[in-house]
This record gives sequence, structure tokens and C-alpha cells, in this order.
Amino acid sequence: MKLTILGKYGPYPEGKNTACSGYLVENEDTKILVDCGSGILSRLQSTIDIRTLDAIYLTHLHFDHTSDLLPLRYLLDDLNLKLKVITHVTDSDYCNVLLNHNKFDIINVDNTTKLTLGSLKLSFVKLEHPVINHGIIIEGNVKLG
Repeated sequence: MKLTILGKYGPYPEGKNTACSGYLVENEDTKILVDCGSGILSRLQSTIDIRTLDAIYLTHLHFDHTSDLLPLRYLLDDLNLKLKVITHVTDSDYCNVLLNHNKFDIINVDNTTKLTLGSLKLSFVKLEHPVINHGIIIEGNVKLG
């Protein structure tokens, strides 16, 4: 398993050539992006071909974890590509704007959800945060979480 830190800052990129939250996990032929904050889309495209990405997991719906999902929608339209977006869906205006797109296959999760995505097994743990937030446990040829 390979973990690439694409960005780690919040609530905004803290300087030149930085980005908010975004982590690429690769295991065998499976690739998942954990969070998609400001600056992540450009860094992701510099790292992999976006067509090889299997899913995006959003830990929670704060801007610094989700903002590049909006421009990603244009890229998916241009590529005519659908992408799984895994998160805890909330009944909010921001969630509706963020996730309501025909190129997203939304998978709603909570702390009881277990998923298999290619060579990865995913489970989720509810965390304390001002908004609903789930950490992720990723199991492939090693375990992250």
C-alpha cells in the first residue's frame, strides 16, 4: 500500500505550493482519494491519471476537505467519467450543492458501514468534530487507520 500526502493544511493552503486536506491511497490496482480540499485536484492530476481513481472518500463536509470537488465536476464532465463519492450525507444546502451531480455515484456511510472497493476493505469510525465526521480504516496489504 502506498500513501501520498497531496495536502495537509486547513482551513486554507498555508503558502506557495501547498494544499488543504487530501491523501491518495493506492493498493494494487485500487486508488482512493481521502478528502479533496483546496489545491488537491491539481496535485492529484500531477500524481495519477484521474481515470484510474476508483473513489473519493470525504471525512466530513467542511470546505477545506471538499472544495476541489466542485471543479472536479467539470473535469468529470469533460472526460465523461463517473466517480464514486463516499461520505456521510447530511441534509444541508452545502451537501446538496456539493454532491448533486450526475457524474457522482454517492455512497452514504456511517460507523456501521463496511465496503469493499477493489483490493481495499473500508470501515468507518465516528469522530468528535463540530460537524458529522467519520475517520476511515483502510485495509489492503497493510492497514491504515
